Amino acid sequence: MDICRFPVKAPMMVWNKTQVLQIITVGLTILLVGCAGLFVAFDKKANRIQVLAAEEVTECSKVGNITVDTLGNFGKKVGRDKEKVAAELASKAIWEARELNATAVVPITEIGRSGNQTFFAYVCS
Repeated sequence: MDICRFPVKAPMMVWNKTQVLQIITVGLTILLVGCAGLFVAFDKKANRIQVLAAEEVTECSKVGNITVDTLGNFGKKVGRDKEKVAAELASKAIWEARELNATAVVPITEIGRSGNQTFFAYVCS
């Protein structure tokens, strides 16, 4: 009798269609939940905040200053589209303005070389 018989075959696992679909569903759910943190979710406060020009805030009271900058250094080095950078900065300013209970933001500086911009936050009636 030979004690050291190799190769030893492991039992083969057979999966049916239902098990495969369950595994795929769980995997996709985990993937989507994991990616959900990559997106900035706007709440009701943020949806009501507007980006206005300085002339449009005559009947508003200033509640603070907000300075925001672009995400990472990639756009600063490569030279991103100015409109996309402006939209990103405005979105970030709106997100910050909701903490001040503001209803409007007004850009007061041009987009800086380092990808930053300053806004005034206002409460308008």
